[in-house]
Amino acid sequence: MYEALPVATGRADTQAQLNAQGARGFRYVSGYTFGSEQVAVYVKDSDPTYGYELQDEPDLGNDVNLQLTNYATWMNTHGARGYTWAGPTFVGSQPVLILRKDLSSSATFSYRAQGTSNVSDDVLAQFQNQGNEGYYPIGAFYSPNSYSGGIATVFQKDSQSASTYDFEILDAAGSAQGFMDQLNAQGARGYRFRSEFVFGGVTKAVFEKGLSQSAHFVFEQQPSANTSATFLTKANALGADGTALMGGLVLPGGESPTLYYTATDCSGLLCDVRSLFGF
Repeated sequence: MYEALPVATGRADTQAQLNAQGARGFRYVSGYTFGSEQVAVYVKDSDPTYGYELQDEPDLGNDVNLQLTNYATWMNTHGARGYTWAGPTFVGSQPVLILRKDLSSSATFSYRAQGTSNVSDDVLAQFQNQGNEGYYPIGAFYSPNSYSGGIATVFQKDSQSASTYDFEILDAAGSAQGFMDQLNAQGARGYRFRSEFVFGGVTKAVFEKGLSQSAHFVFEQQPSANTSATFLTKANALGADGTALMGGLVLPGGESPTLYYTATDCSGLLCDVRSLFGF
């Protein structure tokens, strides 16, 4: 079940909205824009309730060699409290981080932050190394607010999950139909589409797989909606049949549909409704 609420205007109101929705079992997915209408989209797809915090991005200091270590240390203090990294956002012009806690779980989270190359083979090796140790790139291709070293990735490990992860990075298909065929060929092998990223001027598609289960994914596209009401009607109709929201994406050729997926034999992080950025 999906809901869309007007974007709150201030920090206190934003956190109040997050926690009110979390108390009802709704998890924040992402902000969406329909013309001049800006909404926050939430999903309820399981039983837990959630608590949220908005945190200012930390001051990482001036030594670029220590900045990502400082970031991971900061995140680990919150992970030890059971809060997961739920993504960056803005309240007005102020960058903040959303932290989320499953109030029914005693899980804690540990974090690593590493610089990210613009060479796809290097990124694949980095993701594979961390995935082999159970660390998932919750914040891939992300630049912390005071990080002066370029692009980084935040990796997260759940204390209650034994899952490890595999990744593939492929040249993105050159047509809209080719792109959908690529997603479904990968999904049949158990790889969920994560996002596209440009490496050295070449667009690549990033895929991820949980190695603790034999999940499969089927992807489909639906026309983009002009209003939140139309969007919710479609998302909830598909959701009732077990088809989940991925989000809007510009396909080769310029089409901008909304992507959905159906997961089978799947549970946990890689099967959840979340933003296209992975959190």
